[in-house]
Amino acid sequence: MKSIAALLTLAATGAAIAGIVGTAHDLSGDFNGPDGNQVCIYCHTPHNATAHVPLWNRDTSVANYTMYDSFTEDYDHPSTVDGSSVLCMSCHDGTIALNAIHNGNVGGNPTFISGDGLLDTDLTNDHPISFVYQSSIDNGDTGLFPASNNAVAALLEGGKVQCASCHDVHGSSFDPFLRMSNAGSALCLTCHNK
Repeated sequence: MKSIAALLTLAATGAAIAGIVGTAHDLSGDFNGPDGNQVCIYCHTPHNATAHVPLWNRDTSVANYTMYDSFTEDYDHPSTVDGSSVLCMSCHDGTIALNAIHNGNVGGNPTFISGDGLLDTDLTNDHPISFVYQSSIDNGDTGLFPASNNAVAALLEGGKVQCASCHDVHGSSFDPFLRMSNAGSALCLTCHNK
């Protein structure tokens, strides 16, 4: 039975690697240190991982974020980023170098994310994250499908909207790493009914 589990883990790992190779998340070859040609090391390590999640190879100190806030939106506004979004922001907020990993040596001068991938610490112009989806409905937002809707529930992490609600970090055929096509706003209309 253990060998079957090992094979399934290996197959899932291979699929994740295949989904990253050649994408913007593939940093292998960007740095010249002894470990710089590895695909997974920029996010994961098998040993001496940081405490935030198993196998995580990056600093997860939470920056001071200015969160999305609007008096017209009916949800409990979070004070900072949490959940898996912390992992995403360890590169995308631009406060930690891409090659600043916890375990391993990818080399090079500190290099920070730029361009469309840079969200910065001011998240006021981005879709809200790290909030409890149901709180929007409880506070009177009738423009959302119920959290009990299977399609909505599949996108939530612990009942919250996170970066991974819409994006698949390990690869997708829908740019930018979207979980599904957004043609005709299909991804948006999974949650929003207006």
